[in-house]
Amino acid sequence: MPVVGIPPTLRPASPMWHAATATTRLAFLADQARLGLFSIGDLAMIFGGVLIIGICGLRTFKVGISPARQ
Repeated sequence: MPVVGIPPTLRPASPMWHAATATTRLAFLADQARLGLFSIGDLAMIFGGVLIIGICGLRTFKVGISPARQ
């Protein structure tokens, strides 16, 4: 996985990561050093997970205070 924003001389802790170069395709999808080594896809998954949990929690809360259940 290429990482944008790290120096090419830095040796990563895992062999999975390597510094992005000028020939890296779709570099905007790579892990970004300025995002804390997250990619745009990682952030979209986190946002989606939070959204799903929020919607489910809201529905549960609405069902819990429904007048029909009193």
